[in-house]
Amino acid sequence: MILPLARYRRGPIRVAEVPDFGVSDQNAPVVSPEVLARPGMLEKALQSVFAALQEVDLVDIRKLHKHVGNAANPLFAIEAGQPESSTLCLDLQGNSGSAGWGRKSIYKKTRSKYRRLAEAGVTLVVARSPADRLAVFESLAAQRAERFEQLGREDSLKRKDRTAFYKCLAAQETEDSPLTALSLKRGNETVAAMMLLAFGAEATAVLVSIGDPKWHGYSPGMVLFAKAIEWAAANGCRRFSFGTGQQEYKQRFGGEEERTRRLLLPLNGRGHLFVRARDAHRTARELLQIAVGRNG
Repeated sequence: MILPLARYRRGPIRVAEVPDFGVSDQNAPVVSPEVLARPGMLEKALQSVFAALQEVDLVDIRKLHKHVGNAANPLFAIEAGQPESSTLCLDLQGNSGSAGWGRKSIYKKTRSKYRRLAEAGVTLVVARSPADRLAVFESLAAQRAERFEQLGREDSLKRKDRTAFYKCLAAQETEDSPLTALSLKRGNETVAAMMLLAFGAEATAVLVSIGDPKWHGYSPGMVLFAKAIEWAAANGCRRFSFGTGQQEYKQRFGGEEERTRRLLLPLNGRGHLFVRARDAHRTARELLQIAVGRNG
């Protein structure tokens, strides 16, 4: 088992967490198939890892999904875990309430929109080489930066560490790179672009952008999401995750809500004090919101 942990200080509290640097939608240990086949071993191994941590008051690991691919996430099952958020996941093989996803009206609409785009000379391109993936990423990053500036929002993709992460994945000289780059293009113009992390049973949409406003009437972002879902299904993925957030446009594609958890595991008295103080603060904030609502 591999569980990378980074230590840092949060005020007086010493914290250990998985260093996802904001680019991961799921956190879990990396484990061998042999361990997965032996019930109870992972839980004991994790207990040993946490017990051996030095100069750490609190383990704090976010974005815990119940499953990662086909494997159960042992961090999700730890009792110290707390509800955190949720994501939408689409079952591509019809083994849940998402059955028949391709018959939903949104897919009919996006097929019609794609035909209109095709009539305008736009085609779907799947990047096949590191150079092509890097080119898609550069176009996506430029479009995203322009859009965020128009909205007056901070673009986290401008951070050098995050840019370096995606460029490193895109530049991998391997046929099974987990980063897949899809784009709608007319000649050299990128109408819309998307980056997927796809490996094994699951594909996750991580970045998307739309180009010139002249294309907005064609809904290129929605078309690209539909094409990405179809690509994932055709390439053996069982699930398609829409990433963080519950935006309305994601819900139109179907899928089911999956709750995520956050592991807050105190290792000593200071850790327990921090968790109790955090819980008290959260309770006070919720009571204040209720009171404001009643008096509003």
